[in-house]
Amino acid sequence: MIQIELNLPESAFSALRSTPDEFAQQLLIAAVVKWYEVGIISQSKASEIAGISRQAFLQALNRFSVSPFQTNLEELTEEVSLQHLKTEPPQQNFLLTVAALGESGQSNISESDEEILRNEIDPIYGWSSNPEGQP
Repeated sequence: MIQIELNLPESAFSALRSTPDEFAQQLLIAAVVKWYEVGIISQSKASEIAGISRQAFLQALNRFSVSPFQTNLEELTEEVSLQHLKTEPPQQNFLLTVAALGESGQSNISESDEEILRNEIDPIYGWSSNPEGQP
């Protein structure tokens, strides 16, 4: 492990009411929180540098009022939109679908339509709500 020596006035320790070792740990945590906040390091790297658990790092983020999420609203909205487009088929206009003017997603739809018409329309009586086909 590399050690870094800092020259600080004696009053620095009294400002936080801490020992030099506690002050050094708090200074390190403040540094990694700021580096995380500006996007230089990840949560796991920040925890590693500070020598604390990820849970302790998340608590430090809360103490310094820093969001644990490294994305802004615009980036999040864009990501959600892209994921929605990837996973959901585009919805058709309901009226076009009901009127059979929309796309069915099937390549042989005209053959299916012809088969349905052959099975449902009596060649003599035409359309009938009577199951026997009688007028």
